[in-house]
Amino acid sequence: MAICEDFLCSTLNIENATDLLIFADIHSATQLKSAASNYIKHNINEIVNTRGWKTMKSNQTHLLLDFLPKKDAQQ
Repeated sequence: MAICEDFLCSTLNIENATDLLIFADIHSATQLKSAASNYIKHNINEIVNTRGWKTMKSNQTHLLLDFLPKKDAQQ
């Protein structure tokens, strides 16, 4: 599985990042899930306008939690 994850990580782009995150979540591909999540965090402004983001908002809402602003623990 690691070779497949390495390959998929190398193909991450604005259009497929959310699809690969969903795929990684379904298949417990932790390396790919981490890479896709980091890619999305670094490119969030472009990714929120994609079809994949809209799909994830509708069908995989639990994955959105990583991308919501964190509240300060001191407040």
